[in-house]
Amino acid sequence: MKEPTVSLEQWYIFKIVVEQGSFQGAADYLIKSQSSISYAIQKLQDNLGVRLFEQQGRRAVVTDMGKKMLIQADELLMQAASIEQLAGEYSAGWEPLLKVMTTQLFPQQLLTDVLVLFAQQCTVTSIDFQQGTLSGVTDAATYGTADLIISSQIPTGFTGEKLCPAQLSRFVHHQHPLALLNRPLTLAELKSHAQIVMSDSSSLRSVDAGWLGSQQRWTVNNFQESLSLVKQRLGHATLPVNRIQDELANGELVELIIEDHVRLDLSLYLVYANKKTLGVAGLLFAKLLKQQAKQYVIDI
Repeated sequence: MKEPTVSLEQWYIFKIVVEQGSFQGAADYLIKSQSSISYAIQKLQDNLGVRLFEQQGRRAVVTDMGKKMLIQADELLMQAASIEQLAGEYSAGWEPLLKVMTTQLFPQQLLTDVLVLFAQQCTVTSIDFQQGTLSGVTDAATYGTADLIISSQIPTGFTGEKLCPAQLSRFVHHQHPLALLNRPLTLAELKSHAQIVMSDSSSLRSVDAGWLGSQQRWTVNNFQESLSLVKQRLGHATLPVNRIQDELANGELVELIIEDHVRLDLSLYLVYANKKTLGVAGLLFAKLLKQQAKQYVIDI
């Protein structure tokens, strides 16, 4: 790429001359001498090899070519100002990137509400969202791969702030054989049908939570895959109640009633990987998250 021969200051002087309508007007506006303005414009024209102004009396009238140059100059100056603003916001403590790890139990609408509010107050920080299961979520705090962690468990050595409740229960498609029994079920009856289980997202260890020992097991790595298999009548699965409200409302899924078992009530926590090193964006996101979580009520 050819190195520019025109400085941002020259483009800015050019813009001001156009706006003020004369070299003297630009000199007064910029608190410079008229000769310095004339020199800057002459050098600009020499470097570009085009004529930008025509003198009409005391007025400097921009040429057609100058008008085209002005459009590009405006964009260039705005980009430069934007870069300086971005640098200023970063120097004020707004981090370029915020990493957030959430459990798949976390209500999607609650997260969306927080993002809407965050976007209104911060335009410079990107957010890298990750979703995990079981120990894969808490590992993000233990090994520092995320700045903020939303988990149903607090990792050893960390403190957590309670956000909101979550409930888990076992569901099947309304036409699944287990649903058609229409009565409380025994664990033995559940084990005779395929169980859909979400795998642990940790690459270092594997926790086998919720496995009943069914004769057939379908293992998936996220909530959507588990829900999809349940909808296809391929088995029963433990699912977060808050994330299947539509399917429950339209009767597509039904909750299994199991002898001596009830819904599993959990609490979701906000865990900081290192609160002392968290930037302005991270603190803002955490604040909004806690505010919105106070308004969240689980639909039982």
